[in-house]
Amino acid sequence: MERKALLEWLEQHPESVQGDPAQILARCDSEVRRHAQEHAWLAAKAYAEDRMHEWEHGFGFHSSEAYAAREACSQIASELRRHEPHVEPGHEAEFAGPEQLAALEPAARQRVEEWIRELTDRVEHRIWKEIVRYTKSRGRELVRDGHLSSETSWEGTQDFPSQATRIAKLLMDDFERHAHPGGS
Repeated sequence: MERKALLEWLEQHPESVQGDPAQILARCDSEVRRHAQEHAWLAAKAYAEDRMHEWEHGFGFHSSEAYAAREACSQIASELRRHEPHVEPGHEAEFAGPEQLAALEPAARQRVEEWIRELTDRVEHRIWKEIVRYTKSRGRELVRDGHLSSETSWEGTQDFPSQATRIAKLLMDDFERHAHPGGS
């Protein structure tokens, strides 16, 4: 259901709403967008952390930092593409705020919760695509910006899993910063 149609329904059923329907939906919209962004970036962080733990215990060939960054970021991006999170029914209050939903009678609450799930899925899908693009390009950025070595000698390199673990930690930090912009 679109926000405009939902607002019209709420305005036609004032007995179902305690307060101004437009303000309630505006607060829900704002909270959902903020929480959906946080949820998506933290889900990506958790996935990168799982991948990091797999690499921590691996064995592999020596490689340059540059190669490890490009390869690890590409692998994680590819895997993230297949693991997009979704909001489970019953968790709407976590995204919109329980006080907004408390202002609604059951029939109105059911409609608003459906709208919240749809909005959250749309916002998270857009952000998830951004996360995948960001992850895929992050390895190249680290190399381009000179943060990583292109050294390929045996003495000057470490094994791929050790380097990929380090790259995953960098991604986790990046994802955390995106989840909580401004340090909040």
